[in-house]
Amino acid sequence: MKKFIFIMVLMSCFALMLSANYFTDNGLATSENTIMKKSDFVPTPRDRSMDPVRNPGSRNLLVEGFEGTTGMNLPTGWTKVGATGEQGWRTIENGESLPGVEDEWVSHDGVRALARGWQQSGSANWVFSSGFTLTAGSSIAISFWVQAPGYSSLGEWDDIEVKIGQTATAAGMASAPQVWSNVGTRIGDWTLITQSYTPTTAGTYYLAFHDLSATGTGIWLGIDDVFVGNEGPGIFLPPTNLTATGASMAVDLSWTAPAENGDNLAGYRIFRNNVAIVPDVSPTATTYHDSPLPNGVEVSYFVRAVYTMPAGVSDPTATVTATPVGGEFINNPPRNLTEISGDSKVTLSWQEPATHNGLLAGYQVYRNGALLTQIIATTGFTDVPLVNGVPYEYTVVAVYEFPAVTSAHTDPVVGTPEGSASGLHKPTNLTTPMTLPGSVTLSWDVPVYSSEGGTMMSHVTSEEWANAY
Repeated sequence: MKKFIFIMVLMSCFALMLSANYFTDNGLATSENTIMKKSDFVPTPRDRSMDPVRNPGSRNLLVEGFEGTTGMNLPTGWTKVGATGEQGWRTIENGESLPGVEDEWVSHDGVRALARGWQQSGSANWVFSSGFTLTAGSSIAISFWVQAPGYSSLGEWDDIEVKIGQTATAAGMASAPQVWSNVGTRIGDWTLITQSYTPTTAGTYYLAFHDLSATGTGIWLGIDDVFVGNEGPGIFLPPTNLTATGASMAVDLSWTAPAENGDNLAGYRIFRNNVAIVPDVSPTATTYHDSPLPNGVEVSYFVRAVYTMPAGVSDPTATVTATPVGGEFINNPPRNLTEISGDSKVTLSWQEPATHNGLLAGYQVYRNGALLTQIIATTGFTDVPLVNGVPYEYTVVAVYEFPAVTSAHTDPVVGTPEGSASGLHKPTNLTTPMTLPGSVTLSWDVPVYSSEGGTMMSHVTSEEWANAY
């Protein structure tokens, strides 16, 4: 009786473990260590820009963006089985078309990608990556961008699975672990997929992309920016040794490039007082001159490394501070303000301040002590329409963007428009373009406008007069 009870308890525990899914599937790690059915594999795009997930540089095992391919050729070391030509796996360039594709092709990044068109030859269409070496028990990160939008009028799309195995054949991959699948899920736009895998056996491995659509179904799909790399600390390595030195109205930064960055380093993103300075600086740069800055005000900085394929941003460097020192901030006013009075108008002109060490944004014009314009970038302005015979006083100030201040006013100038006292303007430029025996032809310009708002009833621009005898 005791043996019977003991056996029943063991069976109950075993059933409980099964119901709780206390297994992993072929080394594929999930966040909950549960068995993953094919129907569970759905796209899980995430913003990984600040989340370290993989290591660039010498730890890259496979990086393929398909940019070095031509025609429909696969990258070196990649192979495929199934349909050939446009119906099979092939590479494609932006602007090309695929059978069944509604719009011209656009890759995720760059100008080329891996693609599949209309499925006409069954589900035996595989493409295999070049090989990469894995160590037993050492986790790797796998990522790629995928798109399976289908054909909107038919409501169909391609189903795809991604596997990892040690044989680059359809038969060899049949029992290999599945990394991801979109079965039952349409992927309308490029989506980043990330997974991790821990091999139990050392050796050469391959990624396999398998179009699961049956003959005559599915429309098209795309794969781009495939990455396999070792996981571990120091993912998306940041710059090191950041220093900041105060200068006159400026701070000079210096840093050391990440020890391992391979070809993936796209640049550096510098943050001043926790706000990014735009644009990012070149991946070859290790210094930055930040100016103009106000003297005597402490400024903080940190720097992140920006990576591409896979895309991501490193952790920040340690924060450093510096205080610009040196001469006083110079925000001189504009120079040599002059005016030319005309008919119902005054035209102003001036020159840039003789010296300044701030970021000059433009100028503001004042008339009779009141602001007349918002910031303008030019060194001239015409005030129109004005009342003839009335004097107007003008000054101009320089506006600085950083620091945000304005200069003193220029010395004032006074302009007095001149023209018809009545405001009814006369014709101008009277000429005699043609004189013939017995006749004279006159020509003139129409008045431009009336400062009093009058309306010209009629006009002519030429007249020919001849003698009557």
